[in-house]
Amino acid sequence: MPYQGKHWGVIGSGASGVQITEALAWAGCEVTQFIRRAQWVHIRENPHTTWHQRLVLRLPFGYRREQRRLWQFINEGDRWRLDPGEQRAAMEREFKSYLECIRDPELKDKLTPDYNLGCTRIPKSDRNYYEAVQLPNAHIVKGEIARIVPDGVVMADGSQVGLDVLVFATGFDAHAYMRPMRVVGLNGMTIDEAWRERIYSYGGIALPGFPNLFMLYGPFAPVNNVPVPLGLEQEIGRIMRLIGEARARRAAVAPTAAATEKFLARLGSAFPGTVWVGGCKNWDTGDQPTPILWPLPQSAHKAFFAEAPLEDFQFIPADQND
Repeated sequence: MPYQGKHWGVIGSGASGVQITEALAWAGCEVTQFIRRAQWVHIRENPHTTWHQRLVLRLPFGYRREQRRLWQFINEGDRWRLDPGEQRAAMEREFKSYLECIRDPELKDKLTPDYNLGCTRIPKSDRNYYEAVQLPNAHIVKGEIARIVPDGVVMADGSQVGLDVLVFATGFDAHAYMRPMRVVGLNGMTIDEAWRERIYSYGGIALPGFPNLFMLYGPFAPVNNVPVPLGLEQEIGRIMRLIGEARARRAAVAPTAAATEKFLARLGSAFPGTVWVGGCKNWDTGDQPTPILWPLPQSAHKAFFAEAPLEDFQFIPADQND
């Protein structure tokens, strides 16, 4: 479908909403973005990789060196999320400086977040979202949507915006995990029943009462401050060792309830001082008691999976696993 000559609407201010809106705006389309609250947006150029850099990355030593450099950079660069101090203050100054290019005070007020940096996932823009939404063909509408009608969107205040195309950049249920797939554990317990009061896990990889159920990047996995390949490597390593131990014992395996509660208590005690507390509303928390995140550095994640003792797990003989 040709996108020129149509009035586009984009619902959402997260990563997809920001990038779709700026792309349409720079393409000259009439675009209206509907937001409920402003986001902190990271304005950064998408770096170009030279032929020489690509060649080096094809070499085993070059790839491993660059991998170590990036992981170390993320480890050091993201500590501001965990610990208050000058690094966090410097990041806040940097992100506030991006807003200075907004010339209209009313628009600047709409796009200035009223919560701490890092509370939510930070969208990235390589074409300067803040400049894009100041183009005459771009519009920001802030508030609640009452309903969608055939020719546009009706806001809670009764105003209506006429549209030809509407894009939903409204995210997903971050706490669904494998659901709506039905998973049944011991004594007929389902995942939905187990998580009715709260979502929990042991290390983001397993659940008490669900033998031989392993997850990658389940609840409380380090989606926020550990590189995904590194986190997966550590999770997979632990899972494979558990599978090997279970096979040797001819048994099924699941974490104990006590070890799971100990894990959750450790993470709960680490949240104070991080950017995810203090009235922070985000999809990492939802309606849960604490954010479903890993609030510790990379080194702690590596140590947890390297040191998790077999005593944290229950080995159930195959003839009892029903």
